Amino acid sequence: MSILKNKMWRWSDVILLKWGVLFIGMIFGAYLREYVIEYIWIFVILAVICCIRPSIAYFKD
Repeated sequence: MSILKNKMWRWSDVILLKWGVLFIGMIFGAYLREYVIEYIWIFVILAVICCIRPSIAYFKD
């Protein structure tokens, strides 16, 4: 059994997955509010670093 496999997802499955992840993020954000506000600049820097490679791959063409 391989975790990393190619699979064609239906559009409805992708939408449900994205909404599920959004709701999980909202729950964690509600519980960890004080911690996130205290270290906001670290999270901003990490977010920018994580977005660099996908942005380069998207705009490379």
